[in-house]
Amino acid sequence: MDPQISKLFANNDPPSDGVAKMVQELIVTRRRELELAQREIQTLQNRLKELTPKCETIQQSISDLSALISLRRLPTDLLREVFLHCLPAYRNPTLSALGAPMVLTRVCGLWRSVALSYPRLWARLHIPFSDDYLGDTTDADDNAKELRLKAIKVLQLRCNVVEEWLMRSGTCPLDISIHYDSRRFRDLAALKSHGEGDLTIQLFKVIFHFKDRLQSLQLKMHENIYSTKFEVMVPEDGLRMLRTLRTGLYLHPATESQTSSPITLLNSPNLTNVAIYTDRWRSGFLPLTVLQRLASLSVDVRLTIADAFSILKNCGNLVHCQLIVADGAVNPDSWLTGVANLPHLKSLQIFDEDEPASNPRFMLHFYSAIRAPHMKWINYQFSGNPRDTTDGTFPILPLLESAKELKKLTLDLAGLPDSFIRKALETKNIPCSRFSGHTDRSMRPSSTNYSNAI
Repeated sequence: MDPQISKLFANNDPPSDGVAKMVQELIVTRRRELELAQREIQTLQNRLKELTPKCETIQQSISDLSALISLRRLPTDLLREVFLHCLPAYRNPTLSALGAPMVLTRVCGLWRSVALSYPRLWARLHIPFSDDYLGDTTDADDNAKELRLKAIKVLQLRCNVVEEWLMRSGTCPLDISIHYDSRRFRDLAALKSHGEGDLTIQLFKVIFHFKDRLQSLQLKMHENIYSTKFEVMVPEDGLRMLRTLRTGLYLHPATESQTSSPITLLNSPNLTNVAIYTDRWRSGFLPLTVLQRLASLSVDVRLTIADAFSILKNCGNLVHCQLIVADGAVNPDSWLTGVANLPHLKSLQIFDEDEPASNPRFMLHFYSAIRAPHMKWINYQFSGNPRDTTDGTFPILPLLESAKELKKLTLDLAGLPDSFIRKALETKNIPCSRFSGHTDRSMRPSSTNYSNAI
């Protein structure tokens, strides 16, 4: 730039006529340069628009070609591990063709071969079933007959698929869950008079063909179905490999007066994990020999503190426990002897069902008699109205104080008064506390019709 022009930037003096003319010429030159630069930018932008989709096409082609030499050439053992991670994490796989492992058999010939020949993929299974194939004597119209024939076809196919599925599991331990939906549970006589063609019996026979490999079993069905069709097939000494049992045996209100059915599965010699839901509880429901070997117990039915204490006192090997306690009106002098020593207990979930007749002093005896020195987590839920409670209503505080190794405390804010929460937190300096508004503890099966699904 000319020195005369540069000098003008350093002061406010007006330029001479010669300098002004020089500046005008320089402006014209700079505008031409700007126009040329803008044209070049536009040209490059147009070229960029042309090249962008081309790059995307090339990138997609590279990805497609890479798949030919990467995923398709994975070693079989690695492909099997990938398949295992496709299975549901928190439930058993269903018979659906749209979910793993079934969907894996429909990708290509190699995947089908690997999936069908890998027993671990087929060692877990959820089976929805029903007695819709029996029909109803009151349903005589053509539509009802058509639905019954459809149910027979679907459920017969389901029995066949279950057998084929379990055959593929080789010698692997099995994890099976069954959800049985029934409309005929009230008719005990009809349930007992099943014939050879009874599809429920056929299904249960298929399952018991593999009973020596059953390691985990979950049952959700009406108690009448269980007692007349399932229980009769269980050996007297249970299942030798069974370690985990979850039962949801529910009753219709009209049948509540009948005697509760035995659960022979509890006699299984290696059973260590039990979760039970039942509409009724009776003393001795869990045999002493069962209690003594349990490491995990969840009872989803309201227990008196007398029954709850009896369970805890005899479960010396418990690591995890979940109970619903109520009826603090029973004087502990009639049932509380000694203490419940739980040296291995790590987590305890207590759901306290408040009752008008409850005596806090009796509940205090119950909680004070629990010895769990290595407990890491307590989950305490209270179903009463916090406005109707006082500090004395919560005798669980001594249990919190005795848990020297407690790391986590879960409290239900919806059911507990602020005074108790404050006192509970003051009792221990707990690094991890959780507050929830609601806890779903029910194992009750939903009433779902599965007859239209494989």
